[in-house]
Amino acid sequence: MRVTDEAGAPVEAASETLTLTRIMATATGAPCTATIAVKVEDTDGTRSINGLELLLEQGDTLPKSGKRTFRAVRKLEPGAADWIDVELYERAEDVPEPEANLLIGSFRLAARDLPPHVVPLMPDDEMILHWSVDDSQLLKASVELPACGLHLKDHSFYVDDLARIDFGADGDRFAREALLAAEYDLDHLRQIVGTDFAREITDIRRRLDEQSRRVATSYEADVFRSFTGKARMIRQEISRLRHKPRARSKELEARIYEAEQRGRELSGTLDKSGQGMANAHLETARRALDEEQFQVCARAVQPAQFSPCSSGRAGSVCPVRGGSARLHYRLLCAIARQPPCRDGQITL
Repeated sequence: MRVTDEAGAPVEAASETLTLTRIMATATGAPCTATIAVKVEDTDGTRSINGLELLLEQGDTLPKSGKRTFRAVRKLEPGAADWIDVELYERAEDVPEPEANLLIGSFRLAARDLPPHVVPLMPDDEMILHWSVDDSQLLKASVELPACGLHLKDHSFYVDDLARIDFGADGDRFAREALLAAEYDLDHLRQIVGTDFAREITDIRRRLDEQSRRVATSYEADVFRSFTGKARMIRQEISRLRHKPRARSKELEARIYEAEQRGRELSGTLDKSGQGMANAHLETARRALDEEQFQVCARAVQPAQFSPCSSGRAGSVCPVRGGSARLHYRLLCAIARQPPCRDGQITL
């Protein structure tokens, strides 16, 4: 063996013998490459907002398993057409909105899966999500229903809608819709913050315009798919700006003002009890905003919007409004939008 320096000259002091030493290797496990969260409705008993509850954080050592207890959002009568979807997301750092994160799978609990002899699953009943991730980052999950005496282990992560998405035939439409959603978020942010974050907003606008121009001249399915991913990344940037204290304060202040205006318009149609409840929500929101407790403020101002509660059809998104939420964490019923996988598994 010949050893040379950077210039190629021989190194006289170098040894001509290469020694290989074999040692016992140990492995503590592979790190998880993504933060995984489940979509929930976060409430303090009367006020609620959509959010993501963490199951597994990026960097956690694999394999790992655990369980989390949630509450059912709706009644499931054995044999009925209703269902509840447990949606899992790959959560980006500092992006709490489910819609700005990547949906990686959904575990459907359908009423027809409940045996006829069991009692119905009622709102507020416990739903225990059992999950595990092996060192190959293969995620498995099952749902236990203590009130029904069931543990449903043979369900699959699936899609329905996204499995039928054809980026070859409809990629242009999906890419444009993703970019439009990002543009909507950006316009909303600009209305909130005014001249604040002008440099960041201008840069995001430039990139959105560039992506829109490229979509117009693209034809390949993989290119359209990449545009939807880039649009999601941009929405996450916008979300991080929205949740900066200065922007968050302005947004919630505007929402409180809108709720106050709406309350004045409807004052003649509300009884004293309704007016008192709305005023109490607004007072809680103002106090929380003064203390920069933004999550509390957001929950408090939502039922003060004076919006009617919509029950929704089976499987549709059904947010709880008007103080009708009674759970600490409730699984939302929603249509899944992620490709199907086999044997109740998805790969992160």
